[in-house]
Amino acid sequence: RHGADLMSATHQVLLAGGGLGYQIPYSLRFRASNSAYLSRTFGSPTSSSIWTFSAWVKRGLLASTRYLLGASTTTNFGFNSSDQLTLTINGVTACTSTAVFRDPSAWMHVVYQQNGSAQTIYVNGSSVATGTTAAAVFNTAIAHQIGAANTTNYFDGHMAEVNFIDGQALTPSSFGQTDSATGVWVPKKYSGTYGTNGFYLDFSDATSTTTIGYDAAGSNDFTTSGISVTSGVTFDQMLDTPTLNYATFNQIDQVGGTNTLTASLDITTSASVISAALGTFFVSSGKWYFEFTPSSVAGQCQIGIATHPVGTISTNGPGQSANAYVYASSGQKGNNNSFVAYGSSFAANDVIGVALDLDAGTIVFYKNNVSQGTAYSSLTGAFSLIAGDAGNATTMAGSLNCGQRAFAYTPPSGFKALNTANLPTPSIKKGSLYMDATLRTGTGATASVSSLGFQPDLVWIKSRSAATDHGIYDAVRGVQKQLESNTTTDETTEATGLTAFSSNGYTVGALAQLNTNAATYVDWAWREGATPGFDIVTYTGTGA
Repeated sequence: RHGADLMSATHQVLLAGGGLGYQIPYSLRFRASNSAYLSRTFGSPTSSSIWTFSAWVKRGLLASTRYLLGASTTTNFGFNSSDQLTLTINGVTACTSTAVFRDPSAWMHVVYQQNGSAQTIYVNGSSVATGTTAAAVFNTAIAHQIGAANTTNYFDGHMAEVNFIDGQALTPSSFGQTDSATGVWVPKKYSGTYGTNGFYLDFSDATSTTTIGYDAAGSNDFTTSGISVTSGVTFDQMLDTPTLNYATFNQIDQVGGTNTLTASLDITTSASVISAALGTFFVSSGKWYFEFTPSSVAGQCQIGIATHPVGTISTNGPGQSANAYVYASSGQKGNNNSFVAYGSSFAANDVIGVALDLDAGTIVFYKNNVSQGTAYSSLTGAFSLIAGDAGNATTMAGSLNCGQRAFAYTPPSGFKALNTANLPTPSIKKGSLYMDATLRTGTGATASVSSLGFQPDLVWIKSRSAATDHGIYDAVRGVQKQLESNTTTDETTEATGLTAFSSNGYTVGALAQLNTNAATYVDWAWREGATPGFDIVTYTGTGA
């Protein structure tokens, strides 16, 4: 009953800092299209006013109201249609984050802490919203749902490591920590007690739709609805987790018609409009394998790779673009508006395997594990997966698998799944040592920023609350020398602009453009050097 902390070799991602970090083996996919959610009627609580909800979340559908936790139609917690995190208690909005959360490629850690009449919402260790609304609905002896509220506004995406602590108002540090080597918020195993209504859902037992909802910390099990543990494209137990992130379709990298990307793995395109969606990973070396299983190929289904959905993709389809290389359901291969005979045609439920070898510069497509031969060679650059259609007044639909569930067929020897463990080790593990962004409020007087992990060489400043010009300063031209990216104004000398660079920041004067009292600003800062690959060069034009 209690999910063991088991890991395959592919899950053992070495975290920087000298050791194997806490690994999360499984997540559960919630498909809004299948009305997926978990439910349980709570008992009498340890405390109805003191408790903590923690979950790691990877979003699917954006720009629509999607609940993470619900106790009724009027008491719920989740994302609103503006992609903010919001909490409603008895019909009253208790708090809403200013920040928006619309990155479908990354996992985020969400904590909702109830402490008496005070609420705090955290994301990745930082507070993003607070409220003071009396709460006597959540954690009382009524029905609760994860991934919905009163069977409405179903969450779409993935959840992992769901903890509910009854009787304790905990901070995110009980469930996560900052990796000192990368600066990234990473999971930590919760080691405390749970209280009467508390539970821990690790989604480790996919024996049945009953066992997948088991409480790994006790016996507060959840009933599942709209969840499948049947092998194949509907299988909802995933290897995609906060410690092993997999590629999916990218909700914000689409062209053409309106694509429905359920949980970022299932795509349905619009009728009569050319549609395409890219993946969340780009790769420029190595050997990679993924599968696509169409459920409808009316019109023309196209699957393959692309450098980016630009050019003619939005008007003619993926294969008509010079940036894409595809295998079409007609049996042809397509690139740059050239479709030629290639392999067998494919239909609904055929499994299309894609083997991309960027070391050799080739791509081979498979139909139901039968190679159709090398489709293209001499490929160079960075590519992502792409799926789309060619219109024809019909829709295309299908399911993507980058290895987050079992492949239908064994990948060719040496080819890897598209996950973070298989990506090359980055030369820079902690980006904030070379580039960072700072939010600040103006003072109207000399002010210093001293929160950077480096001495900046370029600072770009813009007001967030007023329609003022941009201000760009760098260490090569020297302090007080300002450029404006949004105007044709020549360089100016601003005595009260940016007046100094320091070892961990910079100083700005009282120039209204940069530092009006009570106005809000964002400052972007960069460090020059070979390691970050960033340089600043001045030159005098010759006209030739």
